[in-house]
Amino acid sequence: MLHRRLLPVLSLVTAAWCSSVSPLTAADQKLETALGFTPFQENVLIDKPTPAEVEKCRLNPVNETNITGWSVVNEAGQRLRRFVDTNGDKKLDQWRYYRNGVEVYRDIDSDFDGKPDQYRWLGPAGTRWGLDVNEDSRIETWKQISAEEVTAEVVAAIRDRDKLRFQAVLLAADEIQDEIGIGPKRAEQMLTRARHALEDFDDVAKRQTRVTASTRWIHFGGSRPSVIPAGTDGSTKDLMIYDNVSAIVSDEGEDSQIAIGTLIRVGETWKVLELPATLADAQDSSGYFFQASMELRPDLTENGSDGGRKDLRKWIDRLDELDEQLSNARPGDRGLLNDRRGDVIEELINETEGADRKVWTRQFADTVSAAVQSGTYPEGTARLAEFYRKLVRDPDAKSELAYVKYQLISAQYAVSLQGNDVDYVKVQEAHHKNLEAFVDDFPTSPDTADAMLQLGLTKEFAGKKNEALKWYRRIASDFPQAAQAAKATGAASRLECVGKTIPIRGQTLDGRDFDLAEQKGKVVVVHCWASWCDLCKQDFDALKKAQIKYANKQLSIVGINLDQQAATGQASKTSLRLSWPQVHDAGLDSDLANQLGVLTLPTMYLIDSNGRVVRESLHISELDAELSKLLR
Repeated sequence: MLHRRLLPVLSLVTAAWCSSVSPLTAADQKLETALGFTPFQENVLIDKPTPAEVEKCRLNPVNETNITGWSVVNEAGQRLRRFVDTNGDKKLDQWRYYRNGVEVYRDIDSDFDGKPDQYRWLGPAGTRWGLDVNEDSRIETWKQISAEEVTAEVVAAIRDRDKLRFQAVLLAADEIQDEIGIGPKRAEQMLTRARHALEDFDDVAKRQTRVTASTRWIHFGGSRPSVIPAGTDGSTKDLMIYDNVSAIVSDEGEDSQIAIGTLIRVGETWKVLELPATLADAQDSSGYFFQASMELRPDLTENGSDGGRKDLRKWIDRLDELDEQLSNARPGDRGLLNDRRGDVIEELINETEGADRKVWTRQFADTVSAAVQSGTYPEGTARLAEFYRKLVRDPDAKSELAYVKYQLISAQYAVSLQGNDVDYVKVQEAHHKNLEAFVDDFPTSPDTADAMLQLGLTKEFAGKKNEALKWYRRIASDFPQAAQAAKATGAASRLECVGKTIPIRGQTLDGRDFDLAEQKGKVVVVHCWASWCDLCKQDFDALKKAQIKYANKQLSIVGINLDQQAATGQASKTSLRLSWPQVHDAGLDSDLANQLGVLTLPTMYLIDSNGRVVRESLHISELDAELSKLLR
């Protein structure tokens, strides 16, 4: 890295300034060298001027109280870099980087030995402040990091199979014993979980398939933090925690949710307690403090027990072999391989106890259900049904019944849609009955919120809006903290918004502020879409024709682009030649999508000239007829 090689050179330039030996001449000669500096940590977004812009940049000396060095500014005087000596030893010890004139990152040499040992993100780049004790450019621990940033670190660590990166955000033994003031029983349990998380990291990171090399962290999923007051279970301090935290990730346009679990505040940092519960499970939201079940039983840590954990290497190796065979197998061979994979996981379930058994039970349900839904293992439904019947008879497996049952329902529905001559009406009726029975049997399961959302959505598509409203409202009342609650609340508002005004505010893809209220006096079509949605793209021809036909009749079209990245939406807007404004928010889980009740794409609103909603779920085939009524 250029940054490392240039430390001695730039220190000499600073020394020249400090001794008043032609500083500007030396500085001018090193302008390109200074702009060649890069942050020690990767993926830091900083201003990088083009060669033409570099010619117009200036390298200015810094002479402030107790600080000397230089800064790089562009033609407009906006700061790009700032390299300084803060202790008067004529050697650089801080390297500061800017974006749009704001400092976003800083390398710090706090022991003044010529090598950075601290890395700090600033301004809009976040709050992280990492410490590198052995000065090898790797962060061993965090001085400061937010809960949101911790979830991003966990995803990156799993993606890169970077155990050190995960360990830096994992609750350490000394923190459990000395800093957070937790009671002795809880402390012992937490020590066991944290130790197992570190021991299992390599195997889990290698085995899991949810986080791939192209997976990117998008945002933090969690409700408000909670406080466990001093005196609870023998604790000596108030403890601030997040239970049931998740990370929303994107992989080539597909969004999913990774259950991170519990976060605990330690000073100015947040720490995780364990690995994500099941990296194949986007629905798991069990928490340690408020929803803990089997993990907190006394026998987990009684008499120094670690929950009956065994060396699982031979089974893990067999799974690796089967995964390799599955990746190269022809479709006709995958059923048998999936069957064998199920055998291995069932053996693992029989060989483990406690939290490990819970993980493998869910892994079995995930594996079989996913294979069934892919169309390569239709007989897996019978196997999953038999597995569920075994769990019903097992008193130690009650906590997993809901999850396995929900995977079974999903698998059965997928099989019923496969093949020729499908009676879709009967299939939907049977699926609805299964979902309704699931809700009745497991009213408090986290999966029930998702089942209710499916019921609401399908009832809405069937034109049964009152029944859909019933399910949406029930989600909001029964599962107010679930991710589905925001979606359901928005969907209910959408179904009841006809005749009302709705607020739509945000930034467009080209960075402009937008407020729907400013469109009053015009008939407005609000079209929600994303680049990955082929049905959305089919709407654009009709929208363009409407724009031309009613050009003189106060028609306004507004797009709501829900691509994860604004750049993706902007590229599609350009290639599709869309001329109307495009308000952007990141994905179907975004605030704007939830506010508008967008559950599927495309979704289209029609608003009259008084700003009131006329239609809240308009199909493109109905657009011209509706516009002709409003724009006579």
